[in-house]
Amino acid sequence: MNLNWKGIFLWSNWFYGFCAVMLSVESSLLLLNRMPNPYLLLLIYLGAIVYYTYAYLVECKLGEHNERVSWYLEKQKYLQIRQLVYTCICLYIGFLKLDAFNNFLHASLFVKIILLISFLLSAAYYLPTIHFISFQNSRNKGVLKSISIAWVWTFTCCFIPIWLGSNNPTVLLTKAVNFYFLQFFIYVLILAILFDIKDMPKDQKEAVYTIAVRLGAHKTVKQIIVPLLILYYIIVMYWVAVIGISAYYLALQGILIVLSYLIAHWVLKQKAIYVNILLIDGLLVIKAALGIAFVYINGVRLPII
Repeated sequence: MNLNWKGIFLWSNWFYGFCAVMLSVESSLLLLNRMPNPYLLLLIYLGAIVYYTYAYLVECKLGEHNERVSWYLEKQKYLQIRQLVYTCICLYIGFLKLDAFNNFLHASLFVKIILLISFLLSAAYYLPTIHFISFQNSRNKGVLKSISIAWVWTFTCCFIPIWLGSNNPTVLLTKAVNFYFLQFFIYVLILAILFDIKDMPKDQKEAVYTIAVRLGAHKTVKQIIVPLLILYYIIVMYWVAVIGISAYYLALQGILIVLSYLIAHWVLKQKAIYVNILLIDGLLVIKAALGIAFVYINGVRLPII
């Protein structure tokens, strides 16, 4: 029997769940010096799978035709059942194991605003699928599409682990944490823009004017991706200076920058969806692995809390 590794590993969104867990571990280790709650990691893993599975089930209804859509059409009944099961598990973990409702009630006004904005932004990304909503969703707004993706990942993999994992709620307001959030957001924004290059034919057809559609693939890399990579590294340097850790972290981030630059050019030559996922989203795993390695190899205790 031939196993469809792309279906199991990629189309099922297991890979996205794994990326989210790795990034959450990195954020918690770097900012709180501890591993996240296992229940929180399970919630983030399953939540990522549910979110992206819903997205691609919607894509099937829109009549798109590619290898991933074919797999979704074949597994549609199984995926709908899995969505229900995973959603129930997420609700159980969130409300009973992590006491999300009580945490929300006792959160500061700042945290409540961030939580509400993030929820609305993540929901708005797929609003056209809700037929009684008349306005367009954020993914049809071009630049806002990439910003929405970057924010949702930053919120899920940085804000949530730090908010729920810290015994000191004021840690969310520290300069070190805020600049880490910023560098995380910039990096995911870079990858989101890169992924738009793959979606250019579909976005042009659907009149979604992303940066890649407006500038073209090569100009997007040269005029947007490269400056953002430089900005990301400048923010990283400032973050390292603020918390006073080893410059070894800068060297590891330099490796990430070089890999990101190379992959940005490789993406221009790639058409297959699975190759783009492995190349672009694989950078999320590499980023997390470098950060985790820094903490464990360097034996560092960051002076943030």
